[in-house]
Amino acid sequence: MGVPVLTVLGDSHISRVTASQLSVLGLNELVAGNSSEYIAKAIAYASEPDGMSGLRRDLRQRMQASRLMDATKFTKELETLLLQSWVQYESI
Repeated sequence: MGVPVLTVLGDSHISRVTASQLSVLGLNELVAGNSSEYIAKAIAYASEPDGMSGLRRDLRQRMQASRLMDATKFTKELETLLLQSWVQYESI
């Protein structure tokens, strides 16, 4: 939390999770569609240290303010889904 991440949206679980988290944080520009785009983005971001510095400075606060860190809401939604699943299972 606090280090910008660049990812390629691929077929692996980790690339999908990383892309999802970046999307929630409003950082879709850090998600590349393929390896060529990833390289181009990496070079562009490496060429703009001031931009990366600003992103690093704000990233922790952005993450803490996001729904990714709302454990209470997540737990309530998970409980609701588990209960709905159980009710549906019981009706079979």
